[in-house]
Amino acid sequence: RTHPEIRVGLSPRAGLALLHAARAMALLAGRGFVLPEDVQAVFVPATAHRLTLDGSASRSREALARALLADVPVR
Repeated sequence: RTHPEIRVGLSPRAGLALLHAARAMALLAGRGFVLPEDVQAVFVPATAHRLTLDGSASRSREALARALLADVPVR
């Protein structure tokens, strides 16, 4: 929530939308549990439109969401 290109970060509701989308992805894959890959697959479409960019942002919302996803390590 403290990225220099983001004015307003993702809300708790955005987190719930991400969770529901990841659960749906797992269900479509025939699993009853979510893998990190499910979250990664739906992160950009579920969150990019919810980002409010700073006026000096040099990227689109989608590009910034992809960059945020790439910056977070998956264990």
